[in-house]
Amino acid sequence: MEEIIDFIYDAFFDFLDYVEEDDENEQVESSEENEELEDEFPYSEIDVIEENIQWISNDKHLEIEQNWNGGDHFTILLKLGVNTENGDGLLYRSVIFEEDENEVQETNFFSFKEEEAEYVIDLLHDYIRYLEKK
Repeated sequence: MEEIIDFIYDAFFDFLDYVEEDDENEQVESSEENEELEDEFPYSEIDVIEENIQWISNDKHLEIEQNWNGGDHFTILLKLGVNTENGDGLLYRSVIFEEDENEVQETNFFSFKEEEAEYVIDLLHDYIRYLEKK
């Protein structure tokens, strides 16, 4: 009986060691994958510190009511700023809506370089022209 208990005890700890090694390998692989993605998309993750933003526009508030899906109501806040650390333009967008009777706020930053600003403007004009054709 003691041999069986010893065998089970040893097998259990061998298994735990194996699981811990496997977890460590997965963590290393995922961090390597993140580094590869960051190399591929250098601006994919925007790290914004509020103190480093100089707001250059007034707040733009939009109230949107949709009569489908139970009459959703959205409040959207937009503003434009400059990241004083690197000079990038920042478009701030905050959406407030109700979900399951709770108010939810989603905040996004869109960062762009000075060289991209004219292209962003052109894309927005294309969108407006598209809507006018409808």
